[in-house]
Amino acid sequence: IIDQALPDSWFGQPIQIVAIDQAKALGGWLALTEPIRGGVGDGATGLWQSLAAWSINGVLLGVLWLAAIRMLAPRRVVPAPWLPLVALGVIAALAYATFWTYFAHPTAGIAVSFLILLGGFAGCWRTATPDPETAAETGAVARLMLLIGLFYLALLHLLPSSLDFYHLAANRFRSGLPTDNELPHEVASRLYAAEPLRRADADWLSSDRPPLQSGWQLLTWPVLAQLEIAPRPASGTASLWLQLGWVAAAYGLLRALRLSSRRATAWIAVIATSGFFLQNTTFTWPKLSAAALACGAFGLWVLPPPETRGRRAIFIGAALGALAWLSHGGVAFSFLALTPWILWRCRRGEWREWLLAALLFGLIAAPWLAYQKFYDPPGNRLLKWHLGGQIPKDARGTWQTIRENYAAQSWREIWANKRLNLEMQ
Repeated sequence: IIDQALPDSWFGQPIQIVAIDQAKALGGWLALTEPIRGGVGDGATGLWQSLAAWSINGVLLGVLWLAAIRMLAPRRVVPAPWLPLVALGVIAALAYATFWTYFAHPTAGIAVSFLILLGGFAGCWRTATPDPETAAETGAVARLMLLIGLFYLALLHLLPSSLDFYHLAANRFRSGLPTDNELPHEVASRLYAAEPLRRADADWLSSDRPPLQSGWQLLTWPVLAQLEIAPRPASGTASLWLQLGWVAAAYGLLRALRLSSRRATAWIAVIATSGFFLQNTTFTWPKLSAAALACGAFGLWVLPPPETRGRRAIFIGAALGALAWLSHGGVAFSFLALTPWILWRCRRGEWREWLLAALLFGLIAAPWLAYQKFYDPPGNRLLKWHLGGQIPKDARGTWQTIRENYAAQSWREIWANKRLNLEMQ
């Protein structure tokens, strides 16, 4: 691949490029791209674009986050160490509502985005400052998210590249990752441009991936569009803030395990150097956000202090669990491990609470399930892929695919595939 800087005289002028393919080897090819940002002499342009978009998104989303914390803190709905994650869940719920507003009409969606952001500024101005304990816990998480995010962006742009944010994240630390990180952006961009989400020629249907990250991007999209920030770094860095929710989840978990705030902060700084978190924060599938919200549900259900156990913790955990599933459907497998524990809690007399929690989960998920069934069916691509090994699209149903694909293999082949899956993890 050769990058060629364009002469100044070409800018704003129609040009004609003639390319001659003289490759002699078998399979040789020649291709040209349209003029793009980057390449030779690009320097730190990509870094500054990402930093600008990330900073503006951080201010807007940070205001919403702080307003949610100030609203929730006096009510003592959850222990203070879990409050930063629950506040992130509040923003995720607003993002989910924003997605449906854009789906109804893009003008209404833009108006709602501005109203939510204005409401965040008003909430910060009119609500009282949290108590010292809450302020200390919140401040620790905020500083961690800010510093880790800056560190990750610096590593992502360590070397100049002509790739945009999404392609760079898919090739910087591990080459050739799929386009999964771009799918929420594609949905959000079509909604913002008032384009239909149903496309007969699409490889991925809009119903194949849950909508939470698309809604999250649309929360701040109108503001960054007004500031003429390019859409891809704008949406990509907004998603990076969502993936950084793992910091709030890890902090809540470590504090629930009785580590001091200082020790929890130190351990998160250590694990932030792991390639796992670096890769999955910058490559915004979005799996870390699903894991973070699910971790909040686990923590509030299994690890709460005695004074916060009960109906409220169960319901908040159910809401976080639903939002986790709306971020990435694969998190459903994590909740299977809790089934025996929930049944045990039901036998101890909490069956009404858990029944209502299941209804709350279903109520939150119902609009998306209806979308998958009626608007852009079938929405089962990932289930067929992960459970049945069927990667290309086909017309079979989920259970038919699983049954037929397993029937075509011997037990030895099935066992070899399972072992390969484990080795890859």
